[in-house]
Amino acid sequence: MPRLASADIDKVRRWFSGPHRDWNIAAPAITNRVIVLDYDPRDDVLKQDPLCSVERPMTAIEQLKRDAWAERHGRTVHTWEEADQALREFPCTLTATTPSGGNHLFFELDDTQFKDLEFGNKYEGCVDVKWRGYVLVGPSRTKRGSYLWHLPDWPDTPVPLPPAVRRVLLKKMPKPVPPPGGYRTRLDTKGGSPKAKARRVLASCCKRIAGLTDGRRTALRDKTYAMAGYVPCGCLTEAEIRTEMKAAAHACGYEQKAGSREVDRLIDDSIHSGSERPHPGHGHGRCR
Repeated sequence: MPRLASADIDKVRRWFSGPHRDWNIAAPAITNRVIVLDYDPRDDVLKQDPLCSVERPMTAIEQLKRDAWAERHGRTVHTWEEADQALREFPCTLTATTPSGGNHLFFELDDTQFKDLEFGNKYEGCVDVKWRGYVLVGPSRTKRGSYLWHLPDWPDTPVPLPPAVRRVLLKKMPKPVPPPGGYRTRLDTKGGSPKAKARRVLASCCKRIAGLTDGRRTALRDKTYAMAGYVPCGCLTEAEIRTEMKAAAHACGYEQKAGSREVDRLIDDSIHSGSERPHPGHGHGRCR
């Protein structure tokens, strides 16, 4: 599937006709100024409801709604009436059903305070908060099923993320963990030269990868591919990219999971492919 969308109607029709009619549609979250709460019941951790004398499981999405109510009213939920009120106060927004039986809840958000929250962070270990990266939208399909919009019964556009939910997410979501020993200082060097800019971008990419818990292989591949576009002009070397990306893969735990050989192969393949497509404006000339 092409990496970028198009506003050319004829081109879109060609993409989704004939043998390509089963292509999926991926929507970047941050570009569209939305944040997506991805609730997957398969990954849920059931906990005993503190309001119930007998064991009753409470899902993470219920916990988020109660935490938002508590943040708004300045106290925890103590009664079933308050619990019901918390469920009612949580707004209806643009929603889709995912193939796993979960939901994608789309909320409007344009907030620089979320810049340190990485794509793949989870609330309570169960609710993915999609902020950086993309989400599949209907009528996309996977082997497990289709993405379906809750229309027309639900809103057809995202509603603003409630301030109480925003504060809860900022408080309770984990922050990225830097790799052992941190990043090399020279990558954070300030300056306006193309080389300095490329090194700052590389450091930022590695920091994002290091804080991921999901989608690590995809992020490592895509970010390495993107950074390799700086190699033909001399802004970065293959050795620099390989060293920093491997450190990020180790920091997020992907190297331990997949093995050093697989990480090396993935990085080398991405560098080889990405270096064939220089970044616009850099071409094949040498940067100073």
